[in-house]
Amino acid sequence: MHQPCWQFNRCPPERKYRCAAYPDHGYDCWNLAGTWHDGVYQASRQAKLSICQNCSFYQSENCRKETEHPLDYDQIFQLSRLMDEEPES
Repeated sequence: MHQPCWQFNRCPPERKYRCAAYPDHGYDCWNLAGTWHDGVYQASRQAKLSICQNCSFYQSENCRKETEHPLDYDQIFQLSRLMDEEPES
């Protein structure tokens, strides 16, 4: 059974809920700005592509590589604001 990236990588809830991939892009997270890799926030899609290509999720059968839907700057701004907020308990 295929798993979205946050399950495959066992992301904690406080990271998962602040990620651009959650809840609709867990199979093509490599193609989005505003995701996480090893606990580090990846704001730029272009800057993270080389990181993603070496990621075990990207290399797995779970990853969907044919999609194209980069986030726009408004979405990145909103995600950045979420990063600055305290997580709900």
